[in-house]
Amino acid sequence: MRFLSLTSFLFAVGTATAFSIYLPGQPGALSEGVYRNVRLCHGIPLGGIGCGSLEIGTDGWFDRLKINNNWKAYLPRPESSFLGVWLDDGDRKVFRVLRLSDPVLESIDEITYTGVFPQASLVFSDDDLPLEITLDAWSPLIVWNIKDSSLPGGIFCFRYKNSTDRRLDVAFTFAWENLIGIGVDPGTGVPWEDRTGNYQEIRHSWRVAGLLFGTTREIK
Repeated sequence: MRFLSLTSFLFAVGTATAFSIYLPGQPGALSEGVYRNVRLCHGIPLGGIGCGSLEIGTDGWFDRLKINNNWKAYLPRPESSFLGVWLDDGDRKVFRVLRLSDPVLESIDEITYTGVFPQASLVFSDDDLPLEITLDAWSPLIVWNIKDSSLPGGIFCFRYKNSTDRRLDVAFTFAWENLIGIGVDPGTGVPWEDRTGNYQEIRHSWRVAGLLFGTTREIK
């Protein structure tokens, strides 16, 4: 059987009541819902109603994934799924991964995180990047509109400003690994992993291009 999967992530909610993350006394806490350069156990969950969720953490990492029918426990933090920024000012090229403490790539210096459900706003700064970068991450949650509140995805909007008087070439990247074959046993809660046969395909449709994740292995 040829199994295809488009990554989706949704979050089930009962009301549209806003809440924010705030732990008084927590290192990095600036005010209600605002943190700087700290990792909390929770971030703001992204998704719609009914199909799982993922969180974008206060440290910029994707975390607490429930997108593979793994209701018993979360998937491990995906090291190969990240956001990044590349800059060329004519004299040098700089790349930073937009999360803290990356094990391989050079991380951004500072993240200021504001989390008020259903939106997380992250402000990134780095001594080597003459940019003001803001990321707004959210999923539609519309009162009395179950259809558009159940869209299987999250929206990531970057805003940036050149803080110099010279031309800068800037690009953003969104890397996501193929997570087919990673999950948690629904009976025992024990995690399992088998990526045998996983593949990726580039797909084009009109003005849209993207990646299709699949596997040649039979999923039971």
